[in-house]
Order: sequence, then structure tokens, then C-alpha cells
Amino acid sequence: MRTGFTLIAAVVLCMGAPQALADDGACAGQPDLAQLIKHLDAPKAAERDAAIKALGKHGEGAVAALSRVLKNGSPLAKTGASRALALIGEKAAAALPDLIVLLKHKDSEVRSAAASALGPIGSVEPLDALMGALRDESEDVADAAAKSLSSLGLQYDAVIEALLARVSGAEEEPAFAMLALSRIGAPAVRTLRDRLGEVEADALPRLLDVLGMMGPDAKDAAPELMELLQHDDRAIVAQVKEVLHSVCPGTDDVFTRLYLELAEGDLEMRTKAAFMLGVTRPYRATTLAALLKAMEDESERVRATSAAALGNLGKLASTAVPRLITAVKDDELTVSRAAADALGMIGCEAPEIAAQLLPLLNDETSVGDLAERAFIGMGGAPVPLLSKSIGDPAVSSRGRSRLMRILSSLGHAGEQVVPTLLSVLESDDLEARNAASRALELTGAAAVGGLSEALSHKDTGVRSIAARTLAAIGQPAEAAGPALGSALRDKEPRVRESAAIALGAIGVKDKKILGALIKALRDKSASVRTATATSLGQHGGADKRVPAALAKLYKDKDVEARSAAIEALGVLGPAAKSQLKILMKVLKNDKEPEVRWRAARSIGQVGEISKRVLSALQGGLMDDFANVRAASATALGELGPGCAALIDNIERLLDDSSPSVRQAAREAIAKLRTGA
Repeated sequence: MRTGFTLIAAVVLCMGAPQALADDGACAGQPDLAQLIKHLDAPKAAERDAAIKALGKHGEGAVAALSRVLKNGSPLAKTGASRALALIGEKAAAALPDLIVLLKHKDSEVRSAAASALGPIGSVEPLDALMGALRDESEDVADAAAKSLSSLGLQYDAVIEALLARVSGAEEEPAFAMLALSRIGAPAVRTLRDRLGEVEADALPRLLDVLGMMGPDAKDAAPELMELLQHDDRAIVAQVKEVLHSVCPGTDDVFTRLYLELAEGDLEMRTKAAFMLGVTRPYRATTLAALLKAMEDESERVRATSAAALGNLGKLASTAVPRLITAVKDDELTVSRAAADALGMIGCEAPEIAAQLLPLLNDETSVGDLAERAFIGMGGAPVPLLSKSIGDPAVSSRGRSRLMRILSSLGHAGEQVVPTLLSVLESDDLEARNAASRALELTGAAAVGGLSEALSHKDTGVRSIAARTLAAIGQPAEAAGPALGSALRDKEPRVRESAAIALGAIGVKDKKILGALIKALRDKSASVRTATATSLGQHGGADKRVPAALAKLYKDKDVEARSAAIEALGVLGPAAKSQLKILMKVLKNDKEPEVRWRAARSIGQVGEISKRVLSALQGGLMDDFANVRAASATALGELGPGCAALIDNIERLLDDSSPSVRQAAREAIAKLRTGA
């Protein structure tokens, strides 16, 4: 049987071996574009992410296929396609029109992904569309558009001009246009300086806010700001003082004002003051005290903004960690998430705070999940503590599972965590073992030696999961080939099955190991024979022994084993030409429809046309089962014009009761008539 992680490993192999790319951009022996596109709809995020990364590696060669997904795919696939195009970057310019259209899609995640992709492509073409997206009802979409615009603003003055026009002329506060301008930073300052003396009075505060958000990046605007200290409007003068203290050294006046607003202002004023205290530099000791006090505010907006501001303080907010840990338990999700993110930001600079957060991982509620979020936000800083804590009896089973997931997300931690992760494979806690396997997979080549040794472990479960983990690592685990070859002789079927799967994922180059894999086709376990057949189909085309060995399984009593062998012959393509007779026999005589339709498909993949082949597929067109009829029609279409004599037979299927058969017939007829 085929398993999910085999597919992921194959995609990872394609990503990790650019030298294996064929002329059309596909990865030789690995999932082609069609397979990768299909997995943009995969139910598991890991499969989708792997497909997205692999499509990104395909570069310009994948753009046309991804554009078709943008037009016709599901919302999930459109989102994945946009992310892949973002990875491709400038070479994805041909997809710009389709991405722009998606900015109007009803699904906010689709709109957000499209907006995010337009920045990396690096063209000014979508400027108007992105400006429109700044007003999207979804803040995520507006923020994505702002990020793309800020990226484009580093290259194009026209972007800065458009953003300034929006900020200067808006009837209501254009928050995301202001955010985009502030992210551009210094390149936008020159134009901002020129506008300070030109804009209408009601727009000036917004331009000043942008400069204040830039902080020291806007220091070149100081002369113009100084001139505005003579402004007739006292409110403008007060705001200019605040901005000056943000962009260059100043007095305590701006901080005093913000402290007063935080303590006495209305909701909007308190929220803005908390935000400004988090971004106004240089930070002061009194800033921390003011924000800690604001963490007790009755408004969740103020509490959440204050937590985020504490995160911006970084290491300077280390003493606020106990209060932020309390805030992780806040009843309001916006507050608890902001606190978790702040802890992550502080922990990046001050990893010693991780010990204070560790007990929360044992919590059975969402608090434990938020603690996990905080640890992930710290990056690699807490890895030594987490590794040491895995065996701590004070860490519950739930906490240990969270530890494994955190380490999984920090796979770059490398060799320092491998011994600990390997020890967890011996745990009775299945969830922890699976999480450790995932972490070892992300660690990659550094884990291969230890996993190879684990294939000889006395515990069957450890041997099996070690083989599965090597399969997930894929090609970087090539050094484990001899150990996996030996594991094909393990006394336990599930270990032998996992070893066969792993060899398929890694790729078999050694003839001795390939011989062991061929021998495994005679294994007494049907699941082992099935896995072995699939693996040989992936990597055995260069060895003349493989097609004949696979063909011997056509009489196998197990349906899945027969199906896998027949399908593998098709995967081998022309290399399996010598076994066409067997495939035709299976199509005609096998009692299981599942096997017959695979035989029909494999005949098409082998690509050899003869009178006997045409006769066999003609018979398949009349099979009692729809899948067999559809596969036979598809095979004839794939074989091309040489099968045109059977068009009349295929046309009879246009009235078939099965929609899939009718569709296959239409496509086959089109190919045969056009020669495509």
C-alpha cells in the first residue's frame, strides 16, 4: 500500500536535487508538475507545503500550470499556487494578471496569498490593484498588500507617490497605506520631506504619523520637522515634538505625553499611546513600567497592544515575563496571542526566560498551545533547554508532545538534538514518538547515522519508525541504503515494509541493494510485496531484472500487491515493454476491476502500439466496470494517432452512464484527432 509520507519524501527529494531536473523542469523519477499541482489540494498541510516548495524550485517552467490553478483551482489550491509563484519571484511575471484577478476573490485567504505574491514578483503593474487591496475588509489581506507595496516601493518611486496620494487625500485614516510607507523607510523619506509643507492641514498629521513610525530611518526629515514647530496649530506642534523624539534624540516631553495618554486618554488614545511606546526609541525604564500598568487596562485592545509593545522592547522587557505569562491565560484571544508572540520576541534575545515558560506546556487547555507558539517564536534560542527537558519527569505526556512539535519546527537545530530525539523513539507515548520522528525528519542528514543504527534496535516499533523516518528524509538519507537493505530481512513484516518504502523514497543505486529489493517481491507478507513493487517502479527502470520480477506478481493472490506491481510497470514506462503481454493478459482476465484499470493505464504508459495492444484496449472499452473503460480510453489517447482506428469504439462511450467514462472518451478523441 502507498502511504502519505512516501509522497512527501518524493517531493522533498525533488526539491533537494535540482541537478535531477529534466529539460521540461520536472524532477526525473519524481512527482511531475501535474502531481505537484494536485497536492496543492492535499488534506495535510505538510504535503501542501512540500508541493509549494517543489513548485517554487521548478521556477519559470511551473508558471503556466500555476496560472491555470489560479483560474480554475479550488480556494486551497489557488492559495498554494500564489505562494509557489511568490517563491518563483520575478520569473513569475506572466502570472500577474491572474494574481490581480484573485484580489477580488470571495475567500480572504486567497486574496491574502495573491497580495503577498505580487511583491516578490517585483513589477509595478499591479500597483493600482494593490492600492485597492489596502481597503480590503480583511486586515490580513490589507496587511499583505501593504507588505507587497513596501517591497515594491524600494524599487519604484511610483509606488511611493501612490501611497502618499492615498495618505494625503483619504477622507478616513488610511492605516495600511501608512503602514506600507513606514515599512519602505528611508527611500520614502525624501518625498515625505517635500510634502510636509504642501499637504492640506487635515492630511499633515497622517504624514507625521508615518515619519514617527519610521523612527530613526526618518532622521533626514529633522530639518523640515523643526520648521513645523512654528506651525499655527498647537496640536500639530505637539505631534511634531513626538515625531522628533522618535526619529532623533530628544527630551522626556514625548514620553510624558504618551504616559499621560496611556493613563488618562480615551480608548483610541490609550491604544495609540501603547503602540507608540513600543516603537519610540530610545527606550526608557519608565516605558516598561507604563506598559506593565497598561496590561491591567479594562480594554482588550489596550492590553493586547501593550503586550505587543513589550515584545518590541525585546530583552529590555525580560522582567515583564511573569506578567506576560499571566496574560497568556487572558480570556480574550487577542490578548493571549499577543502575549505569546511577545514572549517569543523577548526569548529570541533573552533565551533564559524559556525556563519560566516551560511549565505551561503541560497545560491541557489552549494555554499550552499558546506556550508552544511562544517557544516557536523564539527560534533556535531555547533548543538546549527543550532537548534537556524531554526526559524530565515533570514534563507531562502532553507537554512532551508539544516539545517534540516545537523541535520539529526547529529542525535546523541539527546534531545537538539528535541523540535526545532518538531516545524518544523508544517511548511508550505514541504521540511523542511520532513527533520525534517528524523532528528527526526535519533535522535531515544529521539524523541518518543514528536512524541507521536504530534499524537494529531490539524493539520492533523503533525499527519500524526509524525506517519510516528515513523514508521521510528522502534522498539525503542515501547513506542508510545498506542498513535498509539488511532491514528487508527483518523478522517483522512492518519493518520490512517500512524498509522497502524507505528505499523507494531514497533511491536505489547499489545493485546489491536493488537485488535485495527484487528478492523482497517474493516476501510472504503481502504488504511488503506491495511496498516493494511501488519502490521498484520508482527507481528500477535502469535494471533489466526489474520489469520481469514485477510481472511475476500478476498472479499474486493479494489484490493490492497485484495492483502495485501492475502500476509499477506503467511507471517504468518503455522500460517495461517486454512485459506488455502480461499487462494485456491482466486487462483481459484479472477478476478485480482495480487491477484491470491499472493494467489499462500501464499499457498506455509503456507507449508501445501493436495490433495486440489495440485489441486489448478495445476489449477494455467494453469492460463491465467504468474505471476500466475510462482507463482504456485514456490509454488510447496517450498512445496517440496510431490508435485512430478505434475512434469509433471510443465514441460509443460518449453516451456511457458514467461521467468519468464520458470525460475520458472526450479527451481521448480530442487527442487522437489533433495528434496532441
